[in-house]
Amino acid sequence: AKSREQSKDFDQSEKDYASLQQSSKAFYDQKGLGSKKFKDEMYDYYQIATGKIVEVKFKGSKQTDDDKRAAAKGYISFAGEFPTVDNAPIALDLAARYLKETNNIAKSMEVRHKLVAEYTKSTDIYKDSVRFLAISYNEIANYAQAATWFEKMFEIDPKYTSADKKVEYSKIGLYTACLIRDFMGDWEQSVKDREAFMKSYPEDPRVTSMPYDIAKLYQKHDQTKLAIKAFYKYYSKPPKGVSPESLFDARLQHGRLLMKQGQNAEGKKVWKNAISAYEKQVKAGEASSAEIRNIVGEMKYSQLLADAKKYYKIRIEEPNGRCNERCAKSHLAKRLKSKKDSFISLRTNCEELFTLGGMDWGAGKWSLAAVMELGRAEEDYAITLKEAFVPGYLTEGAKEMYQMQMEDRSYPHVQNAIGWYTAVLDKSNKTDTYTDATSFAAKRLGVLQPEQYPPLDEELLNAEYLSVKVSERKFIDKAE
Repeated sequence: AKSREQSKDFDQSEKDYASLQQSSKAFYDQKGLGSKKFKDEMYDYYQIATGKIVEVKFKGSKQTDDDKRAAAKGYISFAGEFPTVDNAPIALDLAARYLKETNNIAKSMEVRHKLVAEYTKSTDIYKDSVRFLAISYNEIANYAQAATWFEKMFEIDPKYTSADKKVEYSKIGLYTACLIRDFMGDWEQSVKDREAFMKSYPEDPRVTSMPYDIAKLYQKHDQTKLAIKAFYKYYSKPPKGVSPESLFDARLQHGRLLMKQGQNAEGKKVWKNAISAYEKQVKAGEASSAEIRNIVGEMKYSQLLADAKKYYKIRIEEPNGRCNERCAKSHLAKRLKSKKDSFISLRTNCEELFTLGGMDWGAGKWSLAAVMELGRAEEDYAITLKEAFVPGYLTEGAKEMYQMQMEDRSYPHVQNAIGWYTAVLDKSNKTDTYTDATSFAAKRLGVLQPEQYPPLDEELLNAEYLSVKVSERKFIDKAE
């Protein structure tokens, strides 16, 4: 039978194995015939022949899906009859493969589960079965089970690979489990999987970003204290090869989370240090990406808003208590100087943000916000001048003249504001960007130059005029 098989005469080989199966079974079953050793030999021939019949029959077929299904059925029957022989797990492994190849995924998985449950000592087949179960669960979108089996594959042997060592099955499986856990929102297990991955595969390039990924997971799932600690550790002791963008973002998130917890001073300090680090890089001639400039821009805009808040509070109000002419002039001069100095400081900060990185609009949307804030500051300066107190010592005619002078002094600031607001709209249109700064600038231009920038009204059409009962918004230009 074996010789016929080797010469590929599979039909005759099958017949010979069938004869061997029948005769060995008959000898084995006949009571009182031969010694125990003889009986054992006959049993071995019987189980070998039974398995070989399935094998050679398949080899001699066209190996169609029907042939594969028949072979799988034969191997399952063989393992059921001879569950303790060495060939049993091999037979079940072949059966599972043929069933999967014929798209009988459920039955294939059933066989794999049997292998995992009953043949743990068959190391290679056991590992393969765990791997195939993980893959199969993933294919049928049972992601929770898929992740569990990928993790089990890693637990069994972190160094499990293909025979030629080219495919690192456990490494691929554990990383896949990380992604599945992310998708499922199981952040705690995702963190554990990443920590295991970093420990087991420190040379893998994906390890570089994993501490950052873990920090982001903590942040996403409101584990603020853990996120604060993870972000700080990431940028203070960065892994080798990390991206500069991720380091700056870690600083941004660290500061943001500290402020979220009410630790404003600590959060601002983190951002201040990050801005200093950026400025050192710029001075050293290091190029910065648009992403880094956007991150630094957000930090600088936050600082700018703190200055702006103080600036907007400054008003030229009437002095408290009795005040003669000299007192009134002194008070007026001090308030004007205070407003002017604060304005110059704010304008400088806005311009620096506008040209961040040595280029106009360098910080993207934050440069838009800075230019909008500059327009707002100019407009507020004009309003402050117009609303300034009128000294009581002036005559009625002098008071009127004083107010006219303040109007004249405010006019250039209004024009400057219009210019900055217009620049925001123009840039937004060119880059197809719409932000809060764009909205604010458009609204203020509608007030300051209604002829050129007429405000938009919103009219809701009556549903009875529509083909479906929905409200449609239609904007009507008032100028028309």
